[in-house]
Amino acid sequence: MSRLGLGLGISKGGLIPFNPLSLDPYLFFDSRSSMIGTLENPTLDLDPANPETLDVITATRAGVATYTDADGLIQSASPNTTRVDYTQGAELTPTKYQQLEQTGFSLWAHARTSGTANAAISPDGQNNATYVEQNAGQTNAGSIYRFDAAVTGVFTLSVYAKKKEKDFVVLYDSNVGRTYFNLDTGTVGTVASGNTANIEDAGNGWFRCSTTFTASSGGVKAFYVGDNDNSLVVTDGGGIYVWGPQLEEGTTASDFVANTTGSPKFIASATYGPRVPMILVEPSATNLLPYSEDFSNAAWDKNNVTLTADYGIAPDGTNTSTRIEYSGTSYIQDSFAVSDYTVSAFVKGVAGEVVKFGIGANVGQGAEFTLNGEWQRIQHTGTGGAIFFSSLGGNTATDFEIWGAQVETGSLTSYIPTSGGDAAARTRAADDLVISGSAFSSFFNTGGDGTFYAEFVPRDVLSEQWYLLAGQSYNRRFMYTNDGNARLNAYDGATTRSYGVDMVANQINRAAFTYTATTQEASIDGAVTSPVAHNGNYSTTSRLHLASPANDKQMNGHIKRVLFWPYSSDRL
Repeated sequence: MSRLGLGLGISKGGLIPFNPLSLDPYLFFDSRSSMIGTLENPTLDLDPANPETLDVITATRAGVATYTDADGLIQSASPNTTRVDYTQGAELTPTKYQQLEQTGFSLWAHARTSGTANAAISPDGQNNATYVEQNAGQTNAGSIYRFDAAVTGVFTLSVYAKKKEKDFVVLYDSNVGRTYFNLDTGTVGTVASGNTANIEDAGNGWFRCSTTFTASSGGVKAFYVGDNDNSLVVTDGGGIYVWGPQLEEGTTASDFVANTTGSPKFIASATYGPRVPMILVEPSATNLLPYSEDFSNAAWDKNNVTLTADYGIAPDGTNTSTRIEYSGTSYIQDSFAVSDYTVSAFVKGVAGEVVKFGIGANVGQGAEFTLNGEWQRIQHTGTGGAIFFSSLGGNTATDFEIWGAQVETGSLTSYIPTSGGDAAARTRAADDLVISGSAFSSFFNTGGDGTFYAEFVPRDVLSEQWYLLAGQSYNRRFMYTNDGNARLNAYDGATTRSYGVDMVANQINRAAFTYTATTQEASIDGAVTSPVAHNGNYSTTSRLHLASPANDKQMNGHIKRVLFWPYSSDRL
């Protein structure tokens, strides 16, 4: 078979007329839609979005295992089945937080001003606006200010303000300087360099004033009283009314959210695209915890906690979550032999609050996780002999729900429910997926050229050797990794072809591999290698293993797509 490419040919006589119908259509593609484009007429197209395309796979896995369905619920997969996992779609809008940790102005400091609480009706209709008055005899503009946690990135600072004796409010952030707003005319004045600003009429003399800036550090937020644009010189006393200060990520001021938590507070959750079906392939793993859902069991050591079993709907759709309530220095933990582990659990609580969770020698170790208001799986990798939820450190959540705890060696894998029993009862078998027999011969170009394309999401790219696509023997590896190396390789028994650049864990990688009788060439995420020698072994492959060859070096992760064309390509 010949190597095929596309384009407009050129000869000494000029341009050769281009007619797509004169070409074999296998390698006609649109390069905008993927790394190598959408090639026409593949003889193999494994696409989990079309379940019938997976019927050619023979799946071997003893015992049940879990997966996530299209509704986001954890389900059990029968033995010897291909698991299709519906992973979270792409983030469309980010989670937003009220970054000001105290929005009540009674908790803010004053510089050359004094404050009177409940001095006017605010935009929310309550008598809770604050009057900020310039101190008599001070000619330098005074302010009301607060130190909060420093932020980095693009943020919008806003406040509702109303004229009393003074005409201007000035918004200040220690990163970027001052932006002026005229409360008499409802217009934006001088804007700090690099900022943008906006003023909106909120009714009854109130205006919402906001400025957007790029922050790199600094935690001071202040609102100044002013007489004139672009000036901090004031005369006599007098002041303005203020209410509803807010600092949030992004370029738009969202609806005001009051906060008295002493830490950032949730404004709006992230939105995501539809869940994406992918083949789930994992090595064998054991959940070392004997009771992954029954936290009342004596295996879990408890200190100053109140547990409520069957409190709410768990991630599997059953009413089996456990509510945990802290009281002072609190923790719940389960112990095991000291080693390196990945621990995980599902948690749900008030968005913006923080929980302390992890592994270590004591409950002061671990990591802090911010809750998003929905069920989320959190994980921590470390060395120790106990998994724990703790009130120590930066924990701000006093009560939340937990479910589905897991301790395992190696990288995170799908949830393994346990309710007692020995290690065998708490072990999920490895996935072994293969296309063989007539299912293989019907798509593979035996004795000829070929091109593979794969989209996949590895959970770990640097641990043990694993395979993505392989034939029946060591001498027919189309896509595999070596220990401690984040690059894909191909190997025909004589020559190795590296894919050239590193893969990235926990995101989609796109790889292509093509061969002729004498050459092999690889590409990943658009980076193309040069051809090297091929001894012909690829074309004598008799079956295809998907992430799980006979020597059990399974990939840990997801496969989104696998295609094969019975031709080679020079356009990877």
